Amino acid sequence: MAVNATGGIGPAALFTLPDARTANRQPGQDMSANVRVKRSAATLARQAEQSFAKGGAAAASQFASRRQYEKYERDTEINFARILDDDAIPKVEQLLRILNDGKLSQEPSLLSYARALFPDDSDLVVVLREILRRRKLKEAVGKALAALLAQVEAQADPQHLNAGINCALKARLFGQAHLDLAPAMLRGSYRRFLQSDRQSIEEYQEWISCYGHQYRSTILAFIEAALMADAYAATPSSGSVYGDFCGKLGQLRLIRSGDDLFMKQLISNEVIVGLNKSEPDWLIFLFSLLQSPEDIDEHLHYLLGEEFLLYRHHERSAILQPIFRTCRLLPHELFFCAETAQRMFRQFEYLAGLAYKREVIESRMNR
Repeated sequence: MAVNATGGIGPAALFTLPDARTANRQPGQDMSANVRVKRSAATLARQAEQSFAKGGAAAASQFASRRQYEKYERDTEINFARILDDDAIPKVEQLLRILNDGKLSQEPSLLSYARALFPDDSDLVVVLREILRRRKLKEAVGKALAALLAQVEAQADPQHLNAGINCALKARLFGQAHLDLAPAMLRGSYRRFLQSDRQSIEEYQEWISCYGHQYRSTILAFIEAALMADAYAATPSSGSVYGDFCGKLGQLRLIRSGDDLFMKQLISNEVIVGLNKSEPDWLIFLFSLLQSPEDIDEHLHYLLGEEFLLYRHHERSAILQPIFRTCRLLPHELFFCAETAQRMFRQFEYLAGLAYKREVIESRMNR
């Protein structure tokens, strides 16, 4: 189940793919639900202290960086809020120093140099606009920067450029609130969502594989906030605000309602809670159903395991019934194919009915 039929990320791979934050984890730091390593209280306490120290260091670094930016903004009147490059200040000074020294007078050389400093077009455009608006420049330097800005804007994809500019502030704010979320990564996720023609649930799976299932509601909130900021910006990334943006907003709300409904219905059921399945287990099951509902037998086997066959029939019925009821409540728009979803419901109904019939027989035999 690691790769789906279309070559995309399969549900089982969602919680094992490395990302920017997990790639450097040591084996002992694996957070998989299947890890069964017993750690002593002393080890756990030591890890907690290390985690706290690491988080405190990250926060202190961020606050120090923020104070540096605030001071530089006061001194130069350049606004860095929409620039997500971590080293924007020294890079701006480096660019201005090169221009003031009369170097890189040729336009192609200047463009290459500027792109090397700010690889993201949105960052580069905002930097150039801010310098031209706020700084007192030599006439030659001002003309060179204005020509550079015009060239970058002409070469950039308008939707990619404006989406990056319009969501940058939201990305920075969410990154400050959640230190594990890099603003530049959030911006990239928003751009891909905006330009993607994939099923919305595939985007959701990608966010979970990138940021972790524990951040999925935060990522949804960010994407929605970025979408609203983009729609109300002076230059929206899409020309069809009411069409494109409303459609994307509808996708986000459909994902949120489906996830919330599925999880809340299941974790409120005592029998389901007794299975001791983790949230990632249920998410894998949910995504498997949505992608290939016709394989319901396989998905149930993957979720419940061989031990399910050892349960008495009334126990099987008690497990299947709430799962079936919850799946019936899912918005049909979430499924990749409505027709196969209907076949899944019929198969689920058959399995639940069969379990109930055997439960009745079992009950009569035990009288």
